[in-house]
Amino acid sequence: MGRPSILEVEASFEITQKEKLLCEALHGGLPNRVALNHAGYHDTKRSVNEITKKPNVQNYLTYLGAKAKKKVSFTRDQITEGMHEAIQDAKMIGDPMAQIRGWSEIGKINGLYAPEVKKIEVTTSQQQLLDEIDGASQQELLEIAEAPALEGSFEIIED
Repeated sequence: MGRPSILEVEASFEITQKEKLLCEALHGGLPNRVALNHAGYHDTKRSVNEITKKPNVQNYLTYLGAKAKKKVSFTRDQITEGMHEAIQDAKMIGDPMAQIRGWSEIGKINGLYAPEVKKIEVTTSQQQLLDEIDGASQQELLEIAEAPALEGSFEIIED
């Protein structure tokens, strides 16, 4: 037996036609009162929360969200390809700012603007100094701050 069709899945939700219309209107972005009227709830005493609390209605709203998400899912490669086509169009009409913006977006999508990671290793003597600073009183910290600067050296360690 194959996968059920969309109509079979939608029919499996035990909700009324009004509830279904309300869910679709809410999912479509209509305000609560407008969605209620659209679905045929003309009794102003009913609230959206009252109707959407029902488990079957909640399940249908979740189903609508998953269905919409599946419909608009793209891969990184598809987005990059679409952006590249837009860059080519901008190039043809002579719009350098659109080209730059397109390349910038491709760079973001592919993680080329990710922050650089710096690895700092603390030696034992440095850790001892940090421990001393953590345990120092305010007066001792003031004396350290007013002391002349220490000279030192460093080296960059490449991974």
